[in-house]
Amino acid sequence: MLKIYLARHGQDSDNVRRVLNGCRDTSLTIIGQQQALQLAKRIKLMGLSFNKIYTSPLLRVKQTAKIITDYLSLPEAEILPDLIERDFGKMTGMTIDDILLLEDNNIVQTPEVSYFLEVEGAEKFSELIARSQRVLNLVQQENEDGNILLLTSGDIGKMIYAAYHEKTWQEVLPSFYFSNTDLRVLEKDLPLEKSLIFKNNGIFSRTFLGISEKSDGDMKGDDCNIKKFLKEVNLDKKTLFSANLEHGNKVMVIKDPQQKIESKFDALITNNSDCLLTTTTADCPSIYFYDSQKKVIALAHAGWRGIVRGIIENTILSFKDNYNSNSEDVEVFVSPYIRSCHFEIKEDIIDNFLEEDLIKRDEKIYIDLGEIIRKRLMKQGIKDDNISISKDCTYCLNDKYFSFRRNGGKNMETMLAYLSLK
Repeated sequence: MLKIYLARHGQDSDNVRRVLNGCRDTSLTIIGQQQALQLAKRIKLMGLSFNKIYTSPLLRVKQTAKIITDYLSLPEAEILPDLIERDFGKMTGMTIDDILLLEDNNIVQTPEVSYFLEVEGAEKFSELIARSQRVLNLVQQENEDGNILLLTSGDIGKMIYAAYHEKTWQEVLPSFYFSNTDLRVLEKDLPLEKSLIFKNNGIFSRTFLGISEKSDGDMKGDDCNIKKFLKEVNLDKKTLFSANLEHGNKVMVIKDPQQKIESKFDALITNNSDCLLTTTTADCPSIYFYDSQKKVIALAHAGWRGIVRGIIENTILSFKDNYNSNSEDVEVFVSPYIRSCHFEIKEDIIDNFLEEDLIKRDEKIYIDLGEIIRKRLMKQGIKDDNISISKDCTYCLNDKYFSFRRNGGKNMETMLAYLSLK
């Protein structure tokens, strides 16, 4: 018997900016990457196996597919052109707020989503259902039985569900909300609410978490770039607090938005949702902390000096001393950083690390700061399952991230890591 599963891609950069992306070829954010990994882990935990995975040709969907196939040791996903997201015409690349001002936006409003119908150049939902039926026909022709996973985007995913169940788009849109990396199964007699077999709440589910990229511009002391970026990610109304780094172990407790900051520190912690915590980075990891029980967040800059001086331990201690947190309730995410493929260290600092942390290769010595951070977190009682570490290397990904070491230690340019409670 043939069974078809349907999943949406992870969060992409347009999702963060509330931009209608459609066929724009945007990439996954660091959160989107983790969402895809969590979906892969859940698929494995459920004992699901797929005979074939089809993916949209869009980058964000292909990246989601690759994370899943790599984790599950499955063959590369097959690109199916008809799985591409709806063409939004002149709305493509516009923010939701700007689209609402269009005279011809013709909206169907639901509690979660605004659907824009007959806007100039936009693919109609009737056309989308016809395309979805072509997808289903092809899948059924190529596969007589087994489990098939279709990885796609929001609107086309909903219309695939409609076509499978022989429903109109008017019947499906008001009731079907398709979140990033939701996983649904298509079965004829299964009600919509029971078709959802995995809803990915994601890491840090009640926070705004992210990091700027090279395309957003240099964030080191450039207030214009910072303001522009924070406006794009809809965080410009919050009060900005930034760690004024000294590569030490001091943690600043932020109690209210009017608080004045004078001393130097490398980590910030707060339970105030009006506060936006930030730090700059150009190779060093930024560590995001979140206690979902106490509703407390912290953001730490963690270069090798800060790590060996105890910035991780002091941040966890601040959770306990100031908010009565339990270590087992704290989630941690480590941002992109210079990984062991390029982070070579010299003899003068080797004594700061354990022998087991040294990676010896081609008569050189390297370290992986992410794994050192993981060990230190676990020694403080953080559960391994609550620790997520980005696989992106700032040195390797020249088009995506600034890297101080890649630039030969010249022209310091940085990204901006940010964290806030919703």
